[in-house]
Amino acid sequence: MNNNGHASVATHTQIADLFPIVSETYMARKDAQKMIFRLSNQSRSRVRRYLGWRYDLPTKESNAICKRAENIVKSVEAGESTDTPTALMLVQYCLAIAEAKKPMLKIIADCESYMKRNAEQFPAWERAKEIKGISEVRFMSIVGEAGDLSGYDNPAKLWKRFGLGLVNGESQRHDKDPETNAAHGYSKRRRSLMYSVGDGFIKISDSPYRQVYLDRKEYETDLNPDMTKMYRHLRAHRYMEKKFLKDLWIIWKESIIM
Repeated sequence: MNNNGHASVATHTQIADLFPIVSETYMARKDAQKMIFRLSNQSRSRVRRYLGWRYDLPTKESNAICKRAENIVKSVEAGESTDTPTALMLVQYCLAIAEAKKPMLKIIADCESYMKRNAEQFPAWERAKEIKGISEVRFMSIVGEAGDLSGYDNPAKLWKRFGLGLVNGESQRHDKDPETNAAHGYSKRRRSLMYSVGDGFIKISDSPYRQVYLDRKEYETDLNPDMTKMYRHLRAHRYMEKKFLKDLWIIWKESIIM
């Protein structure tokens, strides 16, 4: 709130310089997360091979080896003993990978620290922070992907930005055909971000968006009782995400002096 007790507002000029910084911070965090994932996969892959994993193993045996490999890597990185005799070179390899991840973890921490400190620079955060399930990091991630939300003429255009729109009557998707793919403008990264936001809502029992999800799932069941549970879940999840983005778009518009 401002000194007069009214909701804070800002002009485009006041916040314009923030968008490229937020975008770069968000992408640096994402890239560091990807690097950690790849490095972790390297360690697990080496341990799986050591344990005798092969692509033609039965599923149950394959899954058991993968689980053991994951536990061994975690134990080695934590300096704990493992339940499996492990070659010295393999231990050294896992420890080297763990060291290689540390700079990436520092980047992630620094990026999240920036997001938490600077979310309040956007007047919309004053109201958005009251939404259960939306942290500074998630809010700033959305800004990092979408930029200035007031630049979208309507919620439908914001939906399309996050892979939730319709193109020629079809849900957005990745397509092998370059022309179709360009028309859909689908980004797995942006779609994944919004799906993650939605999952956060569902896990909070008193989140209003969880109730939106539950009500929509019930509606989908009444509409088509033969619909599979997963399809019903996905449709309700999508509906909830779109409702949140519409609400955030309204909050953002009301916080900006046009």
